[in-house]
Amino acid sequence: MTQVLVHKAVEPANTTAAGRANYDSLLDWFDRRPRTALPIVQPKYDGVYVQFVFDKSHGWQGFSRTGELLPSVDDTIKDALYSTALQDRRYVGELWLPHTQHAVINGMARKKSPQPLGVRLFDSFVPDEGEPYALRREYLFTSGPVVEVNNLNIGDIHCEKDLYDLARSFTGRASAYDGLILRNPWSAHIPGDGRYGGIFKIKPRKTGDFRVIGTTPGKGKHAGKVGALVLDLGGGVTCEVGTGLTDSEREQDGNWIGRIVEVEYLAVTKDGKLREPSFQRIRWDKKTADVLPGNETPED
Repeated sequence: MTQVLVHKAVEPANTTAAGRANYDSLLDWFDRRPRTALPIVQPKYDGVYVQFVFDKSHGWQGFSRTGELLPSVDDTIKDALYSTALQDRRYVGELWLPHTQHAVINGMARKKSPQPLGVRLFDSFVPDEGEPYALRREYLFTSGPVVEVNNLNIGDIHCEKDLYDLARSFTGRASAYDGLILRNPWSAHIPGDGRYGGIFKIKPRKTGDFRVIGTTPGKGKHAGKVGALVLDLGGGVTCEVGTGLTDSEREQDGNWIGRIVEVEYLAVTKDGKLREPSFQRIRWDKKTADVLPGNETPED
């Protein structure tokens, strides 16, 4: 096996405190629009990770993120690398086909013979050089089946919600994409789990339909009204949601118990609760509530 140096992308909810601070600073960049380099946003291709490495004995070869040789990389891709790539650099991308489900691409990538797969390059680096991503991108190229991943126009992104709305638009397009990648342009290629926050996976916010089992009293401007709805997430786990409720909805103190409501959320916390939940609507059409995955009981 060849040692593959992977700089992993992680979802913001799975970063360290330092990683979260890094993420927040990128969001702040969107809002302030400084003249310095803005964060880089790219589509996240739903393919199979590949890292191309050159050595004098075997030439250019593609490896999986676990270091396994990928014989499925065909000669057209290798020819593009020989004609364009720099041998001291490593090139990173996704083996991918448009309008093709990930399971099909994954099966082709694991074949022991060349397959008609293309490549979407998103990074290039020299080990231990510490180049920022903005510089590493300059060494990417487009040649035949090898295509450089384009940066997206981020002019309409001003906050986290805008970012996740864009991620939703890049998910499920003929199963070709899986959200977005958010990059700090000054981040170096640092092999490891990525929790410090150099690269972020931005996947659409999730939704669930949960039963209301109680309410909490409002405070401040919401005094005398509903402050939050108490949701049953299954397995004895509950969670409160107040964001998204209108003033008129907050006045319905006695009318919430037993209703099923749709809630949008960013992720699930380690203790099985919703992270950043937001009320969307009452599900008048549903009689059975969801159980949050991981909170199931034998009765469920």
